Amino acid sequence: MKLNFVFIFILLSFLLNGRAPSKQDIKKVEALLDSAYNKTLVVDMKKSSLFAKEALRISKEKGYKKGEAWSNFYLAQGLFELWAYQPSLKYLSYAEEVNKEVKDQYLTYEIHRVRSRVFGSMELLRSSIKEQEKGLEVVAQIDKNENEKNYLRSLAYENLAISCSKLKNQKSFYHYLKKNKEILEKQDPGFVYTNLISLYTMLGAYFTDDGQYQQAELFFNKAKQVAEQYKYPYISFTYRRWGDLEIKKENAKSALKFYEKALKILTQTNFRSEIPVVYKQMRSAYLLLNDTANAEKVRIKALELENELKTEQLKASSSAVEEILQQENEKNQENNWKNYRWIIFIAVLLIIGIAVIFRRYYIKKQQLIKIKEEALMDKEQEIDFLSNKINDSFNEVIQLAKTNSPEFFTRFKEIYPEIVESLLEINPKLRVSELTLAAYIYLGFNTKDIAAYTFRTLSTIRNRKHNLRSKLNIPIEESTELWFKNLLKNKK
Repeated sequence: MKLNFVFIFILLSFLLNGRAPSKQDIKKVEALLDSAYNKTLVVDMKKSSLFAKEALRISKEKGYKKGEAWSNFYLAQGLFELWAYQPSLKYLSYAEEVNKEVKDQYLTYEIHRVRSRVFGSMELLRSSIKEQEKGLEVVAQIDKNENEKNYLRSLAYENLAISCSKLKNQKSFYHYLKKNKEILEKQDPGFVYTNLISLYTMLGAYFTDDGQYQQAELFFNKAKQVAEQYKYPYISFTYRRWGDLEIKKENAKSALKFYEKALKILTQTNFRSEIPVVYKQMRSAYLLLNDTANAEKVRIKALELENELKTEQLKASSSAVEEILQQENEKNQENNWKNYRWIIFIAVLLIIGIAVIFRRYYIKKQQLIKIKEEALMDKEQEIDFLSNKINDSFNEVIQLAKTNSPEFFTRFKEIYPEIVESLLEINPKLRVSELTLAAYIYLGFNTKDIAAYTFRTLSTIRNRKHNLRSKLNIPIEESTELWFKNLLKNKK
């Protein structure tokens, strides 16, 4: 009887905990994670996430905790780059939870770093700074040599500097730039030259804002020299900031040359998302030259490209996120069924062997399984909600707008209640027709499209937009489209 008890106890532990992952299992997961990492280097975040998703499936199936933790991290990183901030934070939490068992300090640092970036993109800048500071505290515990640790510190200082710059905290901005400079100038420049270019450019921007123009030009030249030394031509950021310096010095023609260089690089590399920013900077130069025609031309280019990019990115991101998160429900159900079969088998063994001895243990195990099933169901609901919100809602409201459906504004108000609330806070007397026009503008429709979809003339829409600007007190110098784009940001 005692031998039977030991045998069943060992078998029970094996069935409940699963076997240890084999070397082949680990190798397969690590290969998938390497592929996920390599795809991040070429900014193919959709494929990176899909590789991570497959690695996560195998890791869970084989009980490979390290693989599970890193898979969740790469999924989170991919979702962040696809603008799916809430799902990204969720998978970072999953990675963090599993890592409590794995205790990989480098992964802990990476989780804090990406969570900091997510918070920064959500304009939660103070939370972003706190998260990056947590990452800095972990660096000393990471199993890497001192040069590698310093490189991680450098990345953290750069992120902290960017957040402080956005908060207009120039003192902290310069503090972190100096700390980063101390580290990077001691590193092998062949390894960190892109970081040096970024550092020198930000120092140039700092001294530009501080009115120290000679110092600013010195650092812009240093950034250019490093780029030339290592034959790195992609310094549009440097030329943009250099152009800003020339604007401060009221050298508009010189500024335009730098902006044109930046525009040329961005066109060659197809970094279209940064092009509208350059057009806006060029507008400042043209205005300084009293060239209102070209100033208006580049302003319109910036607006048109921003609207085009916004629509493209939302559609692409929605499609990618849907593919990444799809079939989660089916897999969870499959896991539930597998768990259920194991339970039946265990129950049979308990009945045949020592049912009385293990009865209490079996009941406790059933309770644990029920909790797991409920957690899985909660996860399914979260995934359904996120997928629907990202994909269906946006497509639905765009279609209603294009068909001039009477349900358009009602549905828009359900999906974007904060927009309607913000508008009514500014002017509670806005009519439904005016709020409907505001909804079209917020979704990126231009005047021509609005006129076509609502069966109105262009002059009618222009007049209505003019009246709407007056009721919302939109500044004369700011375009209606950009004002709506920054509505919630300005509210904060």
